[in-house]
Amino acid sequence: MNLIHQGGDWQCLKKIGDSEFEISYNNHFHGSTSKSFDYYPGGGNVKEYPILFSGEMVRAILEGQKSQTRRIIKPEILDKFINLIWNPNENINRCPFGQPGDRLWVRETFNNNWCDHIIYKADGGSAKAAGYAKEPIWKPSIHMPHWASRITLEIDEVRVERLQDIDDDGAIAEGALSYSPSTKSDWSVGFGVACFRNLWDSTCAKRGFGWEVNPFCWVIKFHILEVAS
Repeated sequence: MNLIHQGGDWQCLKKIGDSEFEISYNNHFHGSTSKSFDYYPGGGNVKEYPILFSGEMVRAILEGQKSQTRRIIKPEILDKFINLIWNPNENINRCPFGQPGDRLWVRETFNNNWCDHIIYKADGGSAKAAGYAKEPIWKPSIHMPHWASRITLEIDEVRVERLQDIDDDGAIAEGALSYSPSTKSDWSVGFGVACFRNLWDSTCAKRGFGWEVNPFCWVIKFHILEVAS
């Protein structure tokens, strides 16, 4: 690992397999001007990781309206990035969701003992309307085993940035269109970000990582690899 200084910015380069990834810092890492870290894929075999999505986001993925997700970097991991400035031999924890080329199997709310096949809450519909006496008891996405997952994603890019660095294109890629009835052509500058802010706060504010906190996030771009029938 090499630590170099260029134009007021600290840059750290670390070799991984046959490639390398670069992490850049400026001198005010703790401030709002901190730079994003760019990650480049390393060698090795393809790995698979679970990832949770709400029913709304599952629908956005299936409809081609979501190809990006932001996940909060845990404080203990962020501490390692900060310590690296003064301790260049510190190991960097790579993204826990994988690297470009790796796969993500989606966990979503489901039921696997209601009928002769697995059903998914994101698909909507009514069991009673289909002739059943009552509605199914749904199992939380966190309890979904790998074999019950129907959606497999492949990671295209991983990077790190502050939450509020998102722009309208990023908000659209996050599935904000599914959160708002407006179409892109109707949006004024910044409206997409406003929709994403509401979407983010609906799940993360209660965990202490709302929009105003502006946390560092893993930004993961992906595409659908497979949807099991």
